[in-house]
Amino acid sequence: MSHSTIKLLEPIVVNRIAAGEVIIRPSHVVKELIENAMDANSSQIDCVVKEGGIKLIQIKDNGDGIHQNDLIIACKSHTTSKLHELEDLKNMTTYGFRGEALASISHVSHVTLQSKTSDSICAYRAAYNNGQITSKAPHPCAGNKGTVVGVEDLFYNVPLKRKTLRTPREEYEQIVSVMREYAVHHHSISFTCKKLDSNTFDIKTTGKDLKGAILQLYGSFVFTSLLFIPKTTTEACCFETFVTNPSYGDAKSTKLLLFVNHRAVENRAMKKSIEKMYSQYIPQNMHPFVYISIDVPLRNIDVNIHPTKKHVSFLSQDKVIDTISTMIEEELAKWKDDTAKTTVNPQTVPIVGVVADRITIPPVKVPSCQGTLDRFLVKTPSEVTNSPKDPLATKRPLVSKRSMDIQTYCIPQRSQSQNQPSRNPGAVPFPERQPKAKRQSVQANTSPLVSSLESIQELQKDVIHVEDIDLTDLISHHNFVNIVDDSLAIVEHNKLLYTINYNVLGEEMFYQKVLNGCESFGRILLDPPVSICECLNITSGKEEEPSLVPTGNGQIESLLSKHAEMLKTCFSITVVQGHLISLPVLIRDYAPDMNKLPDFLLHFTQIAWEVEKECIDDIARELALLYTPPTWLDPFVGDPEWESKVQYILLPAMKTNFRVPKYLNQRYIQSLVSITDIQQAFS
Repeated sequence: MSHSTIKLLEPIVVNRIAAGEVIIRPSHVVKELIENAMDANSSQIDCVVKEGGIKLIQIKDNGDGIHQNDLIIACKSHTTSKLHELEDLKNMTTYGFRGEALASISHVSHVTLQSKTSDSICAYRAAYNNGQITSKAPHPCAGNKGTVVGVEDLFYNVPLKRKTLRTPREEYEQIVSVMREYAVHHHSISFTCKKLDSNTFDIKTTGKDLKGAILQLYGSFVFTSLLFIPKTTTEACCFETFVTNPSYGDAKSTKLLLFVNHRAVENRAMKKSIEKMYSQYIPQNMHPFVYISIDVPLRNIDVNIHPTKKHVSFLSQDKVIDTISTMIEEELAKWKDDTAKTTVNPQTVPIVGVVADRITIPPVKVPSCQGTLDRFLVKTPSEVTNSPKDPLATKRPLVSKRSMDIQTYCIPQRSQSQNQPSRNPGAVPFPERQPKAKRQSVQANTSPLVSSLESIQELQKDVIHVEDIDLTDLISHHNFVNIVDDSLAIVEHNKLLYTINYNVLGEEMFYQKVLNGCESFGRILLDPPVSICECLNITSGKEEEPSLVPTGNGQIESLLSKHAEMLKTCFSITVVQGHLISLPVLIRDYAPDMNKLPDFLLHFTQIAWEVEKECIDDIARELALLYTPPTWLDPFVGDPEWESKVQYILLPAMKTNFRVPKYLNQRYIQSLVSITDIQQAFS
């Protein structure tokens, strides 16, 4: 019987094995490179990807750069500027410290580095293969301060590894997910990410605060559901947390953004504890969004326990997990109690806002002589007399959820005349098109207009680039079935039933209508005009985010007055002597919920006034939030007036001049079942 002998592996084999432990898929390359960029004190990190990162990953930063002489050994194993002796491991504040990232990447791809330091007269460029520079020395070239890393043909020499990768689309989505997580936590750094052959950025942040980053990267659906647990200090660590309240739910999986000492990590025990706790508050198969940042003393943490550094170990870890889970559960219970206690009465104005640390709907008292903010809307004679000419005045009853049968879902064809009897007596009735009373002060734009501003044209092009043609066709030709709750509706298209989130779709639609109608809006006159200072005083009952609270209401008043001409010309927002006179007409016969007006005015402190494109984009987004239908106080009891507006005004408006973006797929528009299958099941 022969015995195998022990042999020393060849260096190239050792390095290839090591690379396989560190670099598993393209997103790991991106993670390592952006961590290097952040270690280099970068304030701008740009990522360009081709074919899901398999053909190309390029990371560009404006950091300190790499010295010309250091470029020679930059991709050799265990070469680093962050660790010099063993004791340094006890006080690691940088992301990298092993000197393995660039070396591992260069063993499974073709790597190029271009870098310029602040004291260098030019940039230098070098190519690498298997950890070695392919030329005698880096070549001088033109370039800006910072570093550009190019990674091409990933796993070209490991065919089996390459076969295990997912499709380019899935790999790119994972890259975007990694960058989104870092962009939220490191919100002071500007991140961009896009495909090589695309002119549209899938990630583009502007260095906002934490809440602004969450809004920008994960959308208003997450943002408006956030609960904030202030920074808490214990014996083992200090932490702060954002979690979604029980009204939010993601059908895919729990989104846990966990950072320990600013390092993105995974912790199964933490995730399992949170999911178990949330199961008491949200429906089955729905999942929360959770952001947790933990700071642990350097002497109590070990970051060198996993090849990809996705796992760390620190003292009292189990105790910290229990403490955080308990605080989250207390916050959820408190939110549930506050929501249950909230009531509406004639002397109460429910402020539906998104700037408070606790996103709730607290009752705010106003003097009885003032009533609610709806009094500022101009009432036409037809509205006062409740004329049947107004489709909302008739308030056709919605189909009862309890009385619905299979025939309810059988929608007549659009070509069928509304004057003809329906082929199906149980079908959902369409609203009759009655002549509307003319309003001299209200004129809505019905088609996109060509703006004279290049910035608006660029924003309109951005909308076109991210359009999902199939989703646009679905929304443009849907048939209404029923309202489910304060965010979901059931519609039919091509004999398939879908649930759509009309709040999210409505926000995007209003944003596009602002861009398409800029400089040509009709006006909703407010009578009497709204005093800006008095309106902002209504927010005094809420705990505002510190970055949004002005030194005085006069600051916002002066800010609006300063830009009054632009607001009036572009958006029909008229401000005169500290009073709001008018708002734009985005949809005919539709006005925003005036209870959201104080928060709308408060958000003007966050507008990027200095940059034209960003300024218009910010104002358009704020107007979209203002005009989006409000959420109801009781999720089981709808508001008949707003249900009618959604059914007869909002959803029909989505059928024209609305481009549905790709990122609304699956999550906000979901297929339920085929009508044919339902009919067969009950036949």
